[in-house]
Amino acid sequence: MAKKLLGIDLGGTSIKFGILTLDGQVQEKWAIETNILEDGKHIVPDIVSSIKHRLGLYNLTKEDFVGIGMGS
Repeated sequence: MAKKLLGIDLGGTSIKFGILTLDGQVQEKWAIETNILEDGKHIVPDIVSSIKHRLGLYNLTKEDFVGIGMGS
């Protein structure tokens, strides 16, 4: 399987994710609500949980990826 990239856009109301090829073609995208309760302490665990869930849906592992990019 060809290696992939994971993109994350952390916004105030939603966190958007994308799985891309190395040439930048978007293969999958999804979003979750940004949970800002308790000074945002749930944001990182929610990101990790969402990524793990989505990788499981597509039978992907962390070894299928060469990197992660994140912006806000």
